[in-house]
Amino acid sequence: MHAAPFYLALPFLAGGIFALGSLCLKRSFREGAILPLTLFATNCTVGLAFLPLLFFAPGEIRWNRWYQPFLAGGAYFLGQLANFLALRFSDVSLVTPMLSTKVIFVVLLGWACFGATLRPVDGVAALLTTAGVWVMSVGGRGSAQRPLLGVVLALLSGLSFALCDLLLQHWATSFGLWRFLPLMFAAVTFQSLFLLPWVGRAGFSAPFDAWRWLMAGAAMTAGQSMLISGTIGWSHDATGVNVVYTSRGLWALTLVWLIGSGLGNTERAEAAKGVFGRRLAGTVLIIAAVVLTVVSAAK
Repeated sequence: MHAAPFYLALPFLAGGIFALGSLCLKRSFREGAILPLTLFATNCTVGLAFLPLLFFAPGEIRWNRWYQPFLAGGAYFLGQLANFLALRFSDVSLVTPMLSTKVIFVVLLGWACFGATLRPVDGVAALLTTAGVWVMSVGGRGSAQRPLLGVVLALLSGLSFALCDLLLQHWATSFGLWRFLPLMFAAVTFQSLFLLPWVGRAGFSAPFDAWRWLMAGAAMTAGQSMLISGTIGWSHDATGVNVVYTSRGLWALTLVWLIGSGLGNTERAEAAKGVFGRRLAGTVLIIAAVVLTVVSAAK
């Protein structure tokens, strides 16, 4: 029996950082940060974090293909928008596990848009994912204002991030991964500039506590993004990394349960009886679907 490669500890850590960052962003909303400000600040932070890679990437930039990182960045932007809307109106312990549906959407979009072949195991994974989403969506609510809206938005976020992954997969190899990524996130930053009229002076005048939690969440979002990208680029094991990264759903449930109240999160205290048990069961079903899909694809 072979031991798991040590680098798989990195996406596991990234999953925890993502979940903790989501808790911080949720707290920033409670402290008075508006959504356009949160999206603008987070996207700019991620863009600045990746920009230095452009100066170390080998080879020349193919400016005649500028639209490729721009379109991939647009898909990422929409994924972030849907994710933050979901966090605004729903629970971290509901939204974050559902983002793992991204891997299933990658398979379905690959079939619908790029002619990839669907295998019988993909149908089983889709059924498991559907069951997981259903289990998490019914039978009681947490502290969410609009839990079903949160479910829909989380699924839309997973779909958008899946499209971003597919565009990255199809274009980044010939473009150069370490040139493509900083340009993609630079495009995200550029697109975020159009949020400024909605941020306004009132948005930038958010309370200090809102800014404090917002920047903590933005820094964690950028950090885990670089950790995942760097691990895939170094190990060339996107399959293993993506499987382990689905742990962010379990991380979210664990952190909300153990330290959520200390971060001002009320999900555990306000959840109806059995809600966390159903969310755990749904998360396990979704993770099982992801593992089934990517492990089968790797054979």
